[in-house]
Amino acid sequence: MYSKASLHRGFTKRLGENELPQRVKDDDTFKLLLRQVEKQVQKIEQKYEMQADKMMRAAAKDVHRLRGQSSKEPLEVQSFREKMAFFTGPRTNLPTLTADDV
Repeated sequence: MYSKASLHRGFTKRLGENELPQRVKDDDTFKLLLRQVEKQVQKIEQKYEMQADKMMRAAAKDVHRLRGQSSKEPLEVQSFREKMAFFTGPRTNLPTLTADDV
């Protein structure tokens, strides 16, 4: 969420000034417009957060379903095997050292 201060800084940066003129700060229509912009930004952020939550729930549901279908062993055993494979598997993203570097 953007606070009034951050929106204010954004407007002043666009204007190339450090601070808005006093007449703009005191303008009621500007204050109303600023509140409306803040509400719109909050709605948009909330919408994206809800979409992300929905996607995460769907992904978790799919993973759970696929893991249940992939093996006949209990989920705890399968989870343990996956963790062990992760920690004991080769690291392909580590750079190899040449003989000169050793």
